[in-house]
Amino acid sequence: MSTVSSPGCVVFLMDESAGMGVVVEDVVASGKATKSNAERVANALNALLNQLTQGPDFDVALIGYQSDAADEVDVGSRWGGALAGRDFVTTSELAASPLRVETRIRRVPVPGSVGMTSEEPMDFPVWYAPQLGAKAPQVAAYTRCRELLSSW
Repeated sequence: MSTVSSPGCVVFLMDESAGMGVVVEDVVASGKATKSNAERVANALNALLNQLTQGPDFDVALIGYQSDAADEVDVGSRWGGALAGRDFVTTSELAASPLRVETRIRRVPVPGSVGMTSEEPMDFPVWYAPQLGAKAPQVAAYTRCRELLSSW
């Protein structure tokens, strides 16, 4: 359990292989969604990271793994901007250093109505933007996670 004197850590391990570029078509209210698996996972991760910045401070690592067509392995931290080159960052550092902040539209229920929504703009901080390679070197990724957690 994480406490102030003994903080916890979370490691996010991101598959950045070509397989994550697959587009999954879902039927949505506005037609068909055409986001790739990588985009969906990145949106979910960025939303979760944003929620984590609202709570107690602890360490977070973001590790991506991929290899190119020549099997050159790339496993490492995916923090960018002011956090680039670091393995672990605190959630308070995350809050202060997104790569960018996008304006997105969210639908909210209209009070007193059934099924009606209104749209409102919201700030959406982005820390992770996937860059896909060819393959997913999982053993190398797990080895890197073990090294990170051992050193933490």
